[in-house]
Amino acid sequence: MKSVLIVDFFKENLQLTRGILKPKYEVYTADSLKSAIDVIVTRKPDVVLINYIIPGTGGVTILNSLQRRRKKDFLAIMMSNVKDMDIVVDAVLRGFDGFIKIPVAIEKFGEQIKKARKIHKMRSNANKYIKSRALKTLSITFAHYTRNLLTPLIGYLSKLQGNVPDNIYNIFSDGFSKINKLTYKMEEMIRKGEFNERSFSDNAFFFDLELDD
Repeated sequence: MKSVLIVDFFKENLQLTRGILKPKYEVYTADSLKSAIDVIVTRKPDVVLINYIIPGTGGVTILNSLQRRRKKDFLAIMMSNVKDMDIVVDAVLRGFDGFIKIPVAIEKFGEQIKKARKIHKMRSNANKYIKSRALKTLSITFAHYTRNLLTPLIGYLSKLQGNVPDNIYNIFSDGFSKINKLTYKMEEMIRKGEFNERSFSDNAFFFDLELDD
């Protein structure tokens, strides 16, 4: 059985919606942001219904707060009795996966969840694509500027040979050489499509100084 969290500061709406969904779903209710966060953290509901018009806060603000604290992904569906489609579209653009009218019709609720799941999946795929493109652009830029920065430094270092103690020269020479290899390795991975988000958090990639020649 799917679990549903209903967030509504109007207790009449909260009780009405709970009564409608209770026969088919595990239902939790919240009449404040604090209680909604508690449910998100402890109960991890599958679906969250949020009244779009919440005095002093607003449904979008509530949604953003819950998304920051979630322990697992959930479908977010806006509840409202508004008839202005511009408001509905704005809500979806700002993070909601679907819309359902108040009072909720139980016979339409399952279909609304299916529609919301499709929107959620499309949004997730789009975000992954954008993130991937941004990561690739950032990586290419980083590699390019690092190499351009290293080139004159390596040339300057060669002029210091014989003018500074060998141990100092070797430390800098070895460091520059390994950073240069790291840069070329990154560029090669980008070209092959092997460099991704995990590469940034992989200590073995960034801190393994035993790079292959």
